[in-house]
Amino acid sequence: MSDSSVIKKGKVKEIFHEEGMQMPIEVLNALDVHMSRYIHKLAKRCKANMGVYKRIDLNILYVTTGYNPNEKE
Repeated sequence: MSDSSVIKKGKVKEIFHEEGMQMPIEVLNALDVHMSRYIHKLAKRCKANMGVYKRIDLNILYVTTGYNPNEKE
């Protein structure tokens, strides 16, 4: 894994601030590490679901994550 940030920390702080919460830098850093690990695992699962294809598409992403864009949250 690289040392660069995966998340936009300013944007994350803004989202939490909109909900009335403060986010200290150590929490932001922990969230960044968590998201980096999640994305690496997601990439490996997508690759496993792709077969011989080299370009990910939305269907592969949806199958891999279990996300259904037509489902209400």
